[in-house]
Amino acid sequence: MLASCAAPLPPTKPLQPDPPYTAPQHVIPAELNVVARIDWARAGTQQVRPEVLGYIRAVGIDERMLEPLQGCLDQAATLWIGMRLARAGFEGDSLLIVAGRAGEAVPCDAKGWQPGAQVREVSTYVPDKPDEDRRAAGLLARDPRGFVLVASTAQVDPVLRILREGPDQDHLEPASDSLVSVEARLGPDTIPDGLRGKVPFFADMARGIEHVRLQADAPGPVKVRVALSYGSAQDAKKAGELLTRFRNAMTGSEKPAWQAAASSAHASVFETMLKLSFEVPR
Repeated sequence: MLASCAAPLPPTKPLQPDPPYTAPQHVIPAELNVVARIDWARAGTQQVRPEVLGYIRAVGIDERMLEPLQGCLDQAATLWIGMRLARAGFEGDSLLIVAGRAGEAVPCDAKGWQPGAQVREVSTYVPDKPDEDRRAAGLLARDPRGFVLVASTAQVDPVLRILREGPDQDHLEPASDSLVSVEARLGPDTIPDGLRGKVPFFADMARGIEHVRLQADAPGPVKVRVALSYGSAQDAKKAGELLTRFRNAMTGSEKPAWQAAASSAHASVFETMLKLSFEVPR
């Protein structure tokens, strides 16, 4: 009786989900199995930005990916790069993110782009002239919290999914305490088939490898620390033996940089982990 006389309850408003990510690097899809973090502010202070950009281009990041970020780089504090490595090599699946210092916006000139969909609080842009090449920039997005990202054509859908739904659980996240930090998730399907023909030593070192962590610091000589994780202790031991022979050979190299790196190298193997440190003169 009372129930029949009660006023109908007002419709409930759907709960607003929390922001799907809390940091720029959380937007990197898990399928990108090589991720680098660059302390861009420190790179500017140490005057090594041109060298770092040279390395970025050398690993295959397309100039069409870098171009939209040129207006952001002067004021950016951090740069993230995500890539997908496969047996066919690097085919262009990539993502670049620049983040400003805390509390600062990252200005970015979006010429050649037009507004796309609004994804939550993120403004997206699409090229005026779309390029179907998977290496080309296919999406530009600006987050009001102070970062700008550019996704290659091949990574547009994964990035939009993360902007809508939140980060992948197993995305890679490099350390934040070095000038350059790299995390790579590797395996039989991620080592390029052509590596053996080009660089047999690295192909042999990569046999059984599962994870790579690299950290590099400057100024002065570039100090590099590498941790290689293998699927078995036997693979790690073989890699250590290969590295020792390679180091001994390189101490007699005619190239000063190779000779200096080999002379400064220290390596150790513990169970499935091979750790290596060396210095490269600039």
